[in-house]
Formats: sequence, structure tokens, C-alpha cells
Amino acid sequence: MTKLLKLVDAPTLPYDVLRLVFEEATRSDRRKATKYTLVSKLIRHWVENYLYSDVQLYSEKSVRKFLRTLESSTKSKFFFSTHIKSLTIAYDVRDFEWTARILSFCSGVDTLTVWAIPSHRIQDRHPIPVISNPPYPTRHPYDLPQFILPRHHLYDHYNSLYDAFANYLRPKHLAVLIDKPLYIQRMPFPAHPGLAPVMSPDFSLGLFSNLTHLSIVNRWTEWSAWSWSWSAASPDAATGAPSALNFLPKLTHLSLEIQVGKRLPVSKVLSPSLTSASPPSRRNQKLAEHVGLSLSTILTSPELIPHLCVLLCVLSFDEEPHCTAQAIREETARNLAMVRTEQKLHSFPTPQFALGFPLNSTAGDPRLVFAYDRTPFSEREAGSPKVWDMWRSAEEIMRLQWRDHGTGAIHGQ
Repeated sequence: MTKLLKLVDAPTLPYDVLRLVFEEATRSDRRKATKYTLVSKLIRHWVENYLYSDVQLYSEKSVRKFLRTLESSTKSKFFFSTHIKSLTIAYDVRDFEWTARILSFCSGVDTLTVWAIPSHRIQDRHPIPVISNPPYPTRHPYDLPQFILPRHHLYDHYNSLYDAFANYLRPKHLAVLIDKPLYIQRMPFPAHPGLAPVMSPDFSLGLFSNLTHLSIVNRWTEWSAWSWSWSAASPDAATGAPSALNFLPKLTHLSLEIQVGKRLPVSKVLSPSLTSASPPSRRNQKLAEHVGLSLSTILTSPELIPHLCVLLCVLSFDEEPHCTAQAIREETARNLAMVRTEQKLHSFPTPQFALGFPLNSTAGDPRLVFAYDRTPFSEREAGSPKVWDMWRSAEEIMRLQWRDHGTGAIHGQ
């Protein structure tokens, strides 16, 4: 009778269904996951696999706790490198060491989100490397003069995090707020040391070498000032130095943030000569002038032409996103014509678009797509459903623009 009762009480659900039940329970409340692991070895295996598949570390406390788990675990580094496939981590200059140690366990990550707290918000400021001619394909911090490196023991932590980004990680999808040590300040004209250095992302790092999808969430006032590609007239172009975009050989999708801000009231307009135009029109035009050149430089880059499918501009905090998108599209189209003329004058190879799209079209480049994000502070991780929906919508709009020869479009998110 006892044996019969045991048979009757035995679970009859298939293992696949049981696994889904425990995975859903873990997803709903991760704090109870440790209790589930005590049920059986099989369930422990399911729960651990699910927990480690997507790791999210938004605070200093969570970073420390997860690092303690990694370094005290009886599991090997190989286990973590094969099970951690998606990682979201936030850090600032004080977290360099902990972040570097965590990343060393995550060499197999496919989807990575890196939120760097901008260094100008940290009280203890430290200098950023400034170099005249960075060696390629990678720049190692030991090659830098000592007087321009972060001081005291922070240099070792900076170096460790730099090495993690340079050597450990090869994700396919990345959402990133670029700050130390992911950017460098480079002298634009080494022959004129008096000129201010130009800040640019260090795309030579291995972190960027395998990317297909890259979302940069820095403000447009930052990324529009970056040196995306050498000008045809720059010394680097003359010497054959590789463009920054040369280190993104697999990139097919690139998104950039454009946080517009509130519309200016008429009372704030100080110049009488501008009163004939509405404040939104002036604001849109100024914004378009700032970002148009960078967008056209990216779109005409010979390094990206063979594989870049979508350049997505994500608008937010904008009362008139359609007007803003149209102004940016028109300004970018004007800059596209100027950049192509410059390339011809300096015997640069002129990119030829596929599908017979007319290069002189006033509609611009069909790969340029605009989205409006009504909730810019939610679900911006590289693997979030919202981001994937945005990519899919951008691809659909891009195909329509190819078909219609570049008619403007904007996608509301």
C-alpha cells in the first residue's frame, strides 16, 4: 500500500514542463531561487542555469555580492563563461576593480549592457589618456606616458578594466554609455599641439570587434563631437591611419540617442533677427546642424558601407519628434553631398549604395531611421524586448525607405 501511494504521489508532469515552471517561478521572484535549489539536484541545475543566463547588476551592492558569489563558488570559470550569456552592469570610477574581476568571468557573454556613471559626476576626478598617435589594432595603457594616467593605485584598477574590455569580451549585442576607459582623447593634429584634444570611443578594443548591434546612449552633445572617421583632409587620412570605424567589421545596426528637451518659450528668444521663426524650428535646425555631420560621416564611411543596415536615431523628450526627424534628415542629406564631394576631391573611394538608390537624392540615406521613445528610462538593456522591437521596426522602415527611394519615416515607441 505504501509503494502504491508513492507511485500515486509521484509527479506526472514532463521534465520540460517542470523546468518551465521553476524557471518562471525564479523569474517572478529571484530571492526565492535559493530555496528551489534545495529541492533536488536536477531542479538546482535548472534554476542555476536560468539565474546565470541573464545577470543584472545595477548597484554597487549587487556588484559586490555577485563578485563574492563568483570568487567563492566551487564552480570553475569555464562554468560561468559558458552560462552567463547576458550581463548588465553599472559602474563608476570607484568600481573599476570589482567590474574588471566580474568581467573576467564573463568571456562568453553575447549580450552586454554597460552603464558607466559619467566621470565628471565623480568628485575624485582623474585624467583621461591623451595620445597623439595610438598604435593599432589595440592601444595598451602601458604605452602611455605616466603623467597622463590615473594617479596612485587607481591606475592598476583602470588597467584591469581596460584589459577586460580589450581582451576578455566579444559580445554581439552591446548597449553602452561610453566613459572611462572606453574612450580616449586624441590630438586631432599632432603638428599643432596647442589644439584641444578630441574625445572619441576607443573602438580598437576587442569589446567592439564582434558587434552586430551597438546602442550608444551618450547624449547627442557628446557623440556629435566624437571623431567617427578621419576627414579626407586630416593628417591621419594622408598617412593611411585606420579610421575609428575600421574596428567595427561586423556592425549591422547602430543606434544613437537624441534627447531633445523641452520647447523654448518665445520669451526666452533674445535675438530679434530670429523672431520670425518659431522656437521649435530654430531648436530643430540647431540640433540638426550639430548631429547632421556626424550622421553623414557614419553613413559614408567606407568601412561600414558593406554591412551597416540601420542607423537608428532614438528621439526622446521632444514635443514635435516628426519635425525634429525631418530637420535632421534634411541636414544629413546636405552633409552627405558635401562629404562625397570631399571624398572625390581627395581621391577617396566613394561608397556606392546597393539597390540603385540615387546618391543625390534630397531624401538622404534610406538606412537612416528615426524612433520616438516615450519611456526612455525603461528597458534600454541590449537584450530587452523593447530594444529588439525597436530594431525590428527600424529594419521594416529601412526596407520601406529603400523601396520608396528614401521617403521619410518615424517610428513611435
